[in-house]
Amino acid sequence: MTSGPNGGSESSRDRERGEDGSGGGRIVVARESGGDVPAWARHGAPPDPRRELREFWGRLFAITPRIFVTHVLVGVNVAVLAWMVVRGVSPVQPTADQLLAFGANFGPKTTTGEWWRLATSMFLHVGALHLLVNMWALWNLGPIFERFVGNAGFALVYVLSGLSGGLASIAFNPEVVSAGASGAIFGLMGALVGFVLLRRDSVPPRIFWGMLYNGALCIAINVVIGVTVPFIDNAAHMGGLGAGFACGLFLSRRLEPAAASGRWRRNLLLAVIGGTALAAVAVSQAESDLVDDILGIRGEYRALMQRYEQRDLAANEFADALEREILPAWQAARRRLAVRMQSGGFTADELKTLAGLSMAMQFYEDGWERLADSVRRNDREGIERARRTLGRGDGML
Repeated sequence: MTSGPNGGSESSRDRERGEDGSGGGRIVVARESGGDVPAWARHGAPPDPRRELREFWGRLFAITPRIFVTHVLVGVNVAVLAWMVVRGVSPVQPTADQLLAFGANFGPKTTTGEWWRLATSMFLHVGALHLLVNMWALWNLGPIFERFVGNAGFALVYVLSGLSGGLASIAFNPEVVSAGASGAIFGLMGALVGFVLLRRDSVPPRIFWGMLYNGALCIAINVVIGVTVPFIDNAAHMGGLGAGFACGLFLSRRLEPAAASGRWRRNLLLAVIGGTALAAVAVSQAESDLVDDILGIRGEYRALMQRYEQRDLAANEFADALEREILPAWQAARRRLAVRMQSGGFTADELKTLAGLSMAMQFYEDGWERLADSVRRNDREGIERARRTLGRGDGML
């Protein structure tokens, strides 16, 4: 028993009833004996969602009064496609040569001195539909995240994510011509998730889940487009997503003016760390040993030939594997070698060595094409000629 407001005794049973003793008109708060009590109940009243949202947006406007980077980025991307169309590029399905002329990412060119393609490809799009999807995502996700991290932080995350996506593209798909802001936009999605995961208490649930829904929808749409539309690379999407997530974790702070005052230090540190990491990856890509790649493909061929000779593979299976696995990889390596030779900067002896390597690769390509055809036709004489051609290539490597 406890003392009531009028000095009389009041039981826990009485306190469950309404003020008029009828049991209606009031929400049960707690029993004296204990039990689970909602947080808002302990403080007297349930939260007002509208007030919560007003306070949330008020904090965002206080820490980032103006946003403009999102709008500038949308304008630049639209302007670039308009410029391409004026110059004669199809707004529906540009060709690979057209995209390369305007700065698309392409491993053999990017890694042999044209590193600027990592930046320019972020503003190119493979037609109006690709641009529309990406700009819809940027327009929806950009403003709120720009207020989270500020104008400079937003631009930094966008650029680092886009560059990371470009490096992922040439690492996993070096022979693919790729373009689009998707890597940077995926980075914004990842950064948004990374930021709020550490600051769930600063974001109302309605806003939090809305952001996740929009992000997931955009990711799904871009993955589908990446599978069905040429020159769009899902490796760039994932590279940007991962880099953005890391940036979001790094920049995550409480959404209040006191935390916003130190943004420039975090931005500077992120720029140094991110720039150093990207430079290290770029150097590793540029210095990847082409000869090792060539020897690796040749090793795959020898393993394939061993399986064929041991009758683990039928003739048609062996020929199909040559044409679908070995030859395309070999031809891609030859194109990389040709681009590297054209990039200049070699001594006369180095150029002579590269020319010999190119000739050896040609022998291999001719030999494998002839071998695949002869095996299918069971042409023993043709198989023998193919072996001799391959032997000439062996002698030069």
